[in-house]
Amino acid sequence: MPKWIAAVSGKGGTGKSTVSAGLSRALARLGYRVLIMDLDVGLRSQDLLLGLENRVVCDLGDVLHGRRPVADALVPVDACPGMSLLCGPSSHEDTADFRQLCAALREAAAQFDYVVLDLPAGLGLSVELTLELADLAAVVTLPDLVAMRDARTAADALLERGSTACRLIINQVSRDSLRTGGLRDLDELMDGVGIQLCGVIPWDPCINSHSASRREQQQPLTRRVFDAIAQRVIGKYVPILMKSV
Repeated sequence: MPKWIAAVSGKGGTGKSTVSAGLSRALARLGYRVLIMDLDVGLRSQDLLLGLENRVVCDLGDVLHGRRPVADALVPVDACPGMSLLCGPSSHEDTADFRQLCAALREAAAQFDYVVLDLPAGLGLSVELTLELADLAAVVTLPDLVAMRDARTAADALLERGSTACRLIINQVSRDSLRTGGLRDLDELMDGVGIQLCGVIPWDPCINSHSASRREQQQPLTRRVFDAIAQRVIGKYVPILMKSV
């Protein structure tokens, strides 16, 4: 059975999609078969981030309506062997039958070792899918007070309903982002969210650019951070590469 990782956030704009893509690539570099599911219904971005926008001919909505088989909706990421993309439906109407949706996602995941769910911001469908499918919830936040509070709300919503594995990923960290975000340091942020830290991703202009993201250009430290996060996800102990800035 594949292991499912759900990338969630309380608010939008935390870089959850770029974190999902970076983690998926890192797991694929370890030799695993990885499926990234873009389930931000109607607002997908992974096809653009991965340079696959001209190759997506159908999505999960077509599968749910019986127009295409699941295999047709899986798009291999040629630049990253072992990794594939599944784009979610374009309409929320297609997610109304939750059991049918989950069954289709499980069918799509059957041939993979790891599944990374790039979920929409907020507490609705994201929480439901995480509780139903995920082995691990990766709560993605920015180093600022607003994002910290929303990340805590998302983590509490999961933990209160029985999710036992929630981990924190802090994205776009720099001295300037901490200062402008109203935080003293990363310890204050970790204490504010209240879940175990899984990774600290530095500010990297290469992965905050559409053209650069498609080519998987990353600064060496960023790549090492994603590789370390992937190692932790598979159960290995790897020290946090950057605890403070």
